[in-house]
Order: sequence, then structure tokens, then C-alpha cells
Amino acid sequence: MGTRQSEAELRTTAPREVSDALDLTVRLGGISKATIVRVALIDQLTVAGVLYPEISKTLRPTKPRGRLRDRSTQKVDR
Repeated sequence: MGTRQSEAELRTTAPREVSDALDLTVRLGGISKATIVRVALIDQLTVAGVLYPEISKTLRPTKPRGRLRDRSTQKVDR
């Protein structure tokens, strides 16, 4: 497979619980946050009927880079 003809960079914020869940998923699964987010986005857009399911076959998982924050995923009583 060649290079993609076009890509768009998306930046967003997420609640801490979502970030913690992503960190845990990366640790357990060994794939990058970017891959997890891409798969979730494509799945949602496919369910909404605005994207063809074949697009998901073009994704290639990437390995995590950098450090993950060392935060506990357990709730803390306040």
C-alpha cells in the first residue's frame, strides 16, 4: 500500500477518564492511542452511514511512542 493521498490532523481534548482509559488500553494492547482513536472514529462514521466500511481495512496499527502518564485508573474519593 502506498502513501495516503490526503490526511487531516485533528486535535481535541478529552476528559481525564477518557485519557486514563486510553493509556490503560495502550499498555494492555500495545497499539498507539492514535490507532485506537482512528478505529473508533471510523467505526462511528460507518455506523452513521457517512463512511464506507472498506475504509477500516486501510488502517495499519501503529506502536505507541513516548511515555504514558503514570496515573491510576481507579477513582479517588474527594
